[in-house]
Amino acid sequence: MLEHLRALLRLTLAEPRRAAAILAANTPALHRSGEFAVIVVALGVILSWILAQLLPDPDLPLVQVLLANPLLLAIVQMMLLVLTAIAVFAVGQFFGGRGEFEQAFAITVWLQFFMLVLQVALLPVALIAMPLANLLNSLTYFLFFWLFVNFVAELHGFVSLWRVFAGTLAAGFAISFVFLFLLAILGVGAMEV
Repeated sequence: MLEHLRALLRLTLAEPRRAAAILAANTPALHRSGEFAVIVVALGVILSWILAQLLPDPDLPLVQVLLANPLLLAIVQMMLLVLTAIAVFAVGQFFGGRGEFEQAFAITVWLQFFMLVLQVALLPVALIAMPLANLLNSLTYFLFFWLFVNFVAELHGFVSLWRVFAGTLAAGFAISFVFLFLLAILGVGAMEV
């Protein structure tokens, strides 16, 4: 199992469309992907807490609120993950894609796990050289976006990465708006640390 994970991690980096095809062809049942999502979110919250202890406090009030409330951070991360999967499915279907929701959810969870692995790999660098860690962390977000575009293109059978790129940007803005609206309904912005 561990060797399979390592192989898929390497393939995700080297040949993202092929990795996406393997994930789409071997999509687990939705409840299994949901279990994996809970594990990934929980590990992400733990990593966020560790990083918060090592790094200076962020100046963003929302980030401070989330870091001070691990359960709220987990809920927010899960909401964002589910919203992203819904968008991957719905936007893809709107443009004639062939991907199913279970597949969209599975690849979204997998990419979140991939990012988590990269962030864990950067922890030692953060302890030694923070400026270098910040630069590498920024590069991981560009890498994530590139992988995301490739995974969505493969999932839905789209040929043009540029069109998927444009659709991803548009959907990203829409998701951000919905996400901030949901946080406002929950009163997250008004909470005190």
